[in-house]
Amino acid sequence: MARATTKTTANSTPPTLPETPVLEGDELGRARAWFEDKVVREVRAAGHCSEALAVLDKVFGGPRPDALVYDTRGVYDDYRPGLHPAYIDSDGVDCWGNTWRDKDGYSREGFDKEGRDREGYDKHGRDKLGFDREGIDASGLHRDSPERYKYSADSYDAEGFNAGGFDRSGFNREGVHMNGSTRRDNAEYFGFDASGFNRRGYNAGGYDRDGEYSEDEYRRIRRAVRGER
Repeated sequence: MARATTKTTANSTPPTLPETPVLEGDELGRARAWFEDKVVREVRAAGHCSEALAVLDKVFGGPRPDALVYDTRGVYDDYRPGLHPAYIDSDGVDCWGNTWRDKDGYSREGFDKEGRDREGYDKHGRDKLGFDREGIDASGLHRDSPERYKYSADSYDAEGFNAGGFDRSGFNREGVHMNGSTRRDNAEYFGFDASGFNRRGYNAGGYDRDGEYSEDEYRRIRRAVRGER
């Protein structure tokens, strides 16, 4: 089948060529920002960042020095992560999805790459130790409260629970394991004598009093400890 063609009518009058105005100052800045925004968005969607940004380098001579992004992928400066000048769209995002940062690494919202503001607080208003700006933790205790210092060196209180409310076997005070299962067989879980042997004569490691090992006993005890059936 012959390829369909579209007829065109030749025009003997030459087209009016677009003028290239000389732009300076704020006018030049606005024109550049508009151009960068359109190109960065289109190129990011198409996935041809390296090729297109090389053209922008030719046109503009390089990114604006104050348009910084924190490069997490290592696409700038010999693939070394860090702060780098970049072409960005009007949302402050470069072709690879990195966001604008100031010279100290803080975003427009005032957070660094770890999500903390200049005072060290996250978006929930808590520092790295979990205290808010008034010095109160999630449990309602002040950083200087004596009640905070109630855990042993291995992080358990006198009742055998850690700060998350779980004992050494992973159960909370209601008998629910951290994986969501429940301690269904308390008789099995608590069924050991003072020497550590159950009614069948096996300890938690699956050994009897004579040192004989039983894989079945070991697995049975482990299931009880984990709150499994």
